[in-house]
Amino acid sequence: MSNRLWQGTWWKFDRYCIEGGYIRPAPDAELSVYDPWQDYDKTWSRRGAREDGLSKKANASIAPSYQSLLELFRDVKRQGAETRIIQWCSQNGLLGLLHQSALEVCFPVVMDASSSIGGEDKIHPTYPLHALMPEYSLGRVTQSLVYPRRKDNLRVLHGQVRINTAVPVDFQEMLGEGMLGGRPHGVHWEYLDSGEIVLYSLEEKWDPFFAADVRPTRVPTAEDPIARSYREPLSAFLEAVEAFYVAYDALTKWMHLQTSGEPTDSPELAQASILGRRGLEHMNRWAASVSPVLKEEPDGTLKQYLWGPSLLSNYAYMALQDFSENNRVYRCARCQLPFASSAWRAKYCSRRCAKTVAQSNWRKSKAGNEALGKEET
Repeated sequence: MSNRLWQGTWWKFDRYCIEGGYIRPAPDAELSVYDPWQDYDKTWSRRGAREDGLSKKANASIAPSYQSLLELFRDVKRQGAETRIIQWCSQNGLLGLLHQSALEVCFPVVMDASSSIGGEDKIHPTYPLHALMPEYSLGRVTQSLVYPRRKDNLRVLHGQVRINTAVPVDFQEMLGEGMLGGRPHGVHWEYLDSGEIVLYSLEEKWDPFFAADVRPTRVPTAEDPIARSYREPLSAFLEAVEAFYVAYDALTKWMHLQTSGEPTDSPELAQASILGRRGLEHMNRWAASVSPVLKEEPDGTLKQYLWGPSLLSNYAYMALQDFSENNRVYRCARCQLPFASSAWRAKYCSRRCAKTVAQSNWRKSKAGNEALGKEET
């Protein structure tokens, strides 16, 4: 393992399926935790090649982890989309769209089931049911707030409330009037493409990411049993894949035109700079939640690594790192897919493309030699 900072964690199941418009773990699928930065580190680290017994040439051919997401965007337009998506998710996991886009999740206020007043227990129903409460009864109010982009993402607020009434009380009405000191519940959602933040109901932007019979008040992680109930809408997943590709592709074209000697007043460069800056804005926003943290190692030492709330945020951080590393981003000579490589003057995004071109050239050469032989005879 390299000593560089590029280490992190994400989780995945070994099998996924698509049902009812959602990508979810297949029944009895096994959960595992992995490091999405591992291949990225090998891409730039010669030491990583020596440790793994790879040659320098083989090391240079290793693609950064996010390259597979760019290839997925290309492949879903060419072959059976669902089969390819399931294959990709089984190798990498879901993108973590809930973790990435939900800035704050506020759950309904609840009243404790019982409280003791003057030595006598009074039963209080849970919000939003009606309750007949004794005059000056005292109960405790709790409200859960979840911040998916924070590593310590769960915070629970507690409060006390006196209710001077002897008639049925509608807790929802009291909450709306601020009598319980609660906050309107819902999800503050940030759109991936525009960055616009909108408050949605839990039914719109929280419940769709979990199995129908589950509404957890916390964000799923690999250590939490609710990870198995986490799913992502297929439409939202494909929109995120396309948004990542469009931003990366626009950045690639902009950087290439800037270094190709294109006249500064060129209309093509002007248009590319507009789209490139927009792509850079998107990448910066997705990567902004990635931060260095300290992790305790088995031997008791502390080691620094990168923590991102979602797989998408980690991929965006990797891409930005590539654009800052001497602009080592290219476009495949065969399929035109943008890609990053540590190899000098790289031409192809993958071994598949390089092999396809080599085979094509061999066939052309063979046909030419055969034609030349016939002419000589």
